[in-house]
Formats: sequence, C-alpha cells, structure tokens
Amino acid sequence: MQAGRLDQRVTLQQKSVTRAANGEEVVTWNTVDTVWAEVAPLRGREFFAGAQMQDAVDVRVRIRHRAGVTRDMRLVWNGAPLDIVSVIALGRNEALELMCVSGVRNGG
Repeated sequence: MQAGRLDQRVTLQQKSVTRAANGEEVVTWNTVDTVWAEVAPLRGREFFAGAQMQDAVDVRVRIRHRAGVTRDMRLVWNGAPLDIVSVIALGRNEALELMCVSGVRNGG
C-alpha cells in the first residue's frame, strides 16, 4: 500500500446500545481510532422510500490493516457517517478495503 494515497482522515466508530430508564434503546457511537485512508466515492443514487426521497452514496475506503474492524462499525469521513457493508483483506494483511454506504442505514 502506497502511503501517498492515504491522504484522508477517517474515524472508526463502534456502536454501543444501552437502555434508558423508560426501557428505550439508546444508541451511541464510540470512537475507536482515527486513521489515514484512501477514500473513493464510487456512485450515488436517489430512490423513493418511506414516503420521501432518499439518497445513497457507495464509497470505497482503504486503510492499513488492523484487527477487529467489522461490519458492525462505521466510519466518519468529512463529518458524514459511512456504514461499513463489507471488510476485505488485501494482500497478506497489508490493508483493508472497506466498502461503505452513506445515507440509507443506521449511520445517524
């Protein structure tokens, strides 16, 4: 992996679910680490769902390999949450390719 391509900062976050006093689930996102990444938006689309217009952007993010990155986590890039759809190991544990989507899942 060429270090010069890792020119964006992304924050890895882990989801934490707790219960409020009234029994309601409270979702918070805890920062795991902030790392250098290569970020490439691939495509965007709009669709009609839930009686309103929705949008989604597919984004490919490459970071140096690190253990413990799963689909249950998310990334924050330029202030926007990106849900991790798949985690793909590249090379011999050299890098991770994270296929992400913004705007349609539980990134909020």
